[in-house]
Amino acid sequence: MDRFEATNSEHHVPLGDMQNLRLCVECAREEPGQLEVTVPFAPSPLVLEGAAAAAQAKLPPLAAGLTSFMLIPKTPQGESMIKDKAELFDHVVRYTRRTATETVALRPGNYLNVEMSEDQARIILNPTQRDYGLGAIMRSAGGSGGSISLPKRKLDAMAGIRGQSGIMNDKEHIRKMRAQLDLAQSLAAVKHAEVEAKRVKKDAAEAELFDSAPGAVAKLRSKGGDVSKLFKAEMCAIALRYFATALNATLKAADLESALQALITAKPAVLPAVVVEAGPPTNAAAL
Repeated sequence: MDRFEATNSEHHVPLGDMQNLRLCVECAREEPGQLEVTVPFAPSPLVLEGAAAAAQAKLPPLAAGLTSFMLIPKTPQGESMIKDKAELFDHVVRYTRRTATETVALRPGNYLNVEMSEDQARIILNPTQRDYGLGAIMRSAGGSGGSISLPKRKLDAMAGIRGQSGIMNDKEHIRKMRAQLDLAQSLAAVKHAEVEAKRVKKDAAEAELFDSAPGAVAKLRSKGGDVSKLFKAEMCAIALRYFATALNATLKAADLESALQALITAKPAVLPAVVVEAGPPTNAAAL
């Protein structure tokens, strides 16, 4: 646990990132060479000439099969893949039908000021069974259903790859699981220690205020009951001990004065009795 506290305090690594740091260390131990890997430079594009360039021009672009997944299909260079406007309009309509759910009835927007009969709306916009089937394929391949597919796999907390099968009782897998759980237990202990330290500090501060309250009341008596003559800590001490109210010491002095004065006004008999106990009896009536 001392190592984690040192990493948190000396190297300023948040406790919430400790598991990520452990994963990086785990990967570096398995493949130290990756620590020397730098960002690769982009290679120069290959320029084809002659017959090779002509053959390349006849091939369909690599992104041609992705038109079904884009409302406005564009190449990686940002150029439109559908030049004809009428063909692009038909594609947008097909895309809208295939991305619609079965519970939604498609209608033109009111701002378009377009009148359509029920038959026209059913034929032109409403999806067919084919559209629903293609839409399901689109969602599975590239939509919300494709978020955990192979192209988007991520390392989990044990440096494994999601979506990949493995032997659960393998020694290496068990070792990683134990390392993860040991770190989680250590982090929980550190968090508990921090919470306990804050509680002890708070209790000590309240005890100090509690002990200083009689002196604060005596000062208030000597100042003729003028709350504005007290320090912020003295106002908090009186409110905590005699009115069972914890005031926020970070407030402005004027706000604390108003809060304490409200407590005194609500229970005017409390402080005179305290003055009798804390100060000389002859001065008790001064408050």
